[in-house]
Amino acid sequence: ACFGVEALLRWTDPVRGVIPPATFIPLADRAGLASQVDAFVLAEACATLRRWRDDPALGQLRLSVNIG
Repeated sequence: ACFGVEALLRWTDPVRGVIPPATFIPLADRAGLASQVDAFVLAEACATLRRWRDDPALGQLRLSVNIG
């Protein structure tokens, strides 16, 4: 049985394709945007949990979010 899931941040550029977190997270940090990225990820994770709340298969899952 699955008891939990982890939020994973991915960036897909229309030209370059998938940009790995090891590439874009340091860029966001250097640009002073890391806290905005963290806030976005946390907000999206909470929205996902709200959508899952009433689903018997998903409503009991725990969601882990790693933020800087």
